[in-house]
Amino acid sequence: MNLKWYISLIVCIMLAAFGLTACGDDNNETTGVDESLFVKISKDGNLSIFKEILVRSGYDKMLNATGSMTVLAPNNESLKSQVNNLSDSLCSVWAKRHIFVSAFIVTSNGGKEIKNLLGETLTINAENGLYKSSISSDNDSCVQTELATIVATNIACSNGNLNILGNISIENDYDNVIFEPEIEPKTDTTYHTFGVLDACNRFVREQIQLETVRINNEYPLTPSTELVRWTMSDGYMVINNANYALVHISNLSSQEVASARFYRAFIYYNMAMLWGNIYFYTKPLTSLSDVEEVERTTPSSQTDVYNFAYDEITEALNDLPVFSHDAGLMLKAEIELTLGLFEEAYKTLQLISDKNIHFALVSENPEVRTQVVYTPTHLALFTKEAKGETEQLHTEWANNDETRYGYWAALKRLGKAKEVAGCSDSELLMPMP
Repeated sequence: MNLKWYISLIVCIMLAAFGLTACGDDNNETTGVDESLFVKISKDGNLSIFKEILVRSGYDKMLNATGSMTVLAPNNESLKSQVNNLSDSLCSVWAKRHIFVSAFIVTSNGGKEIKNLLGETLTINAENGLYKSSISSDNDSCVQTELATIVATNIACSNGNLNILGNISIENDYDNVIFEPEIEPKTDTTYHTFGVLDACNRFVREQIQLETVRINNEYPLTPSTELVRWTMSDGYMVINNANYALVHISNLSSQEVASARFYRAFIYYNMAMLWGNIYFYTKPLTSLSDVEEVERTTPSSQTDVYNFAYDEITEALNDLPVFSHDAGLMLKAEIELTLGLFEEAYKTLQLISDKNIHFALVSENPEVRTQVVYTPTHLALFTKEAKGETEQLHTEWANNDETRYGYWAALKRLGKAKEVAGCSDSELLMPMP
């Protein structure tokens, strides 16, 4: 498992989530040119992968709009060497990294500092046809350098300048800080600030897709399958940001602490259910050297991770906000069923105050659907399992559209996963990226 890859990518994605914005000190207006940046990119066959990235991430619309922007577009050869599997999240990172909301001329003067849409500060030098951008952290230490050749520069478009890069290589300084977000004044919720809810939403959607592929045997799952990699990536994003909030934010209320622990327990339980033994940590990983330290440890056993999640939600329950307290009880009961604690699970389920429970994970993006997790149907099915009424329980799970979350875990608990999915013992766990 390449944990370094996951955390590095999490950093790229999360920089934008912490309020970092693009800026520029140039106001060069490009006039007399009819074609937009996106049209220019679309017409260049050597930029077809970057065009796909823009379309999938939605930044094609931005580059078609009026304005004053600069794009440093990697050509196909560069992207083939850097991007093995194009996911929507990775497309967004590559797009934001190479778009600047100001029109500027790439020259050989050197030392120009600008910010891209990820909020990264870049120092660009262009000499003898070479491009070098130094991406800095908030403490001004260089954490990443992107090297490339300049294939074409300062192509005038109706809404800015296009530059084309080739032979991209990326160098990291593993010892410097890569994840130390600026903490904004607390507003309505810390978890929106830290992207926990968005990442939880993505994780569960990806988890359900992954489980559906396995249950229906839609295609072979391998360690390099994009869906496998991105489900794990979003899981660790939730964990790392929850860890950061719990360690570094001093003014969290008791309800916010409990909520962070709830989401961390929820993700750890589901990741252990999906993959078995996994890397486990409760301190935030803020540098690549931190990641390497975790990678040198032995992954924690599935049982140990289950027990951690159980203790975590048990301790957090009393302080959870009213709207999520019953969801906490549902998670506790789900883990108890997994651990074979059926009597305890039944007692936990009886404590749920709202028998019409509806717990869903929202997203800050209005175009992303809310992901349902726990419903009255889940409550009824969990209760039957706790009481030992399991003879046809797996068919009840299968026949209800509300129970997409939790179906695969229930099949495994009921000993029906291999029969329903037609899979082997080894396929009860997802392949480890």
